[in-house]
Amino acid sequence: MHQLTLCRALMTLLLMLPTVLAGTPLPGGSIQAAIDAATAGDVIELPAGVYDGDIDFLGKAISVVGSGPHTVIRGTGTGPVVVFAGGESHDSVLDSVTITGGSATQGGGVFVSGASPTVIRCTITANQAGSSGSGMYIGGGSTARIFNNLFSYNTRSGAGDPHNLQIVGSAPSIVNNTIVRSDSNGILLSAASA
Repeated sequence: MHQLTLCRALMTLLLMLPTVLAGTPLPGGSIQAAIDAATAGDVIELPAGVYDGDIDFLGKAISVVGSGPHTVIRGTGTGPVVVFAGGESHDSVLDSVTITGGSATQGGGVFVSGASPTVIRCTITANQAGSSGSGMYIGGGSTARIFNNLFSYNTRSGAGDPHNLQIVGSAPSIVNNTIVRSDSNGILLSAASA
């Protein structure tokens, strides 16, 4: 009887294991797959390491939380590294990761449009944009919360003049961020009231 109980416990653990791992991708794993499987209120924890691939929060009220600057989301270079364009609220949180390798027309590192996420304690570095927001673009009436981030070495691609943090037609909260060694203006507002 005791062995049967132990076998059932092990089988239950094995059945649960893929679910647990889906919320905590390992370095080299797919953050997007974890986002796809997540539901409102879920926290996707990222141990230190490099995660290749662009991500889209898909309008979900979830948190993607790294362990600091050594948790790196490295983009494909074919668009923004992180996209919030599905009506995300302040409950959609990106926390304690490095975002790098993005190249887009708008928002090389982070693209926010028609959404109001929280981006906190991130390093947004070595991204490019051709038109606006080499580090981050915020538009579409956003009230995003951008707190305690470091923006560095974000540049233009081509002949554009994108500005590091570009805010268009929005009213985000921009608090305690550092912007260094980037292109053109640190922050540019157009019809915006940050």
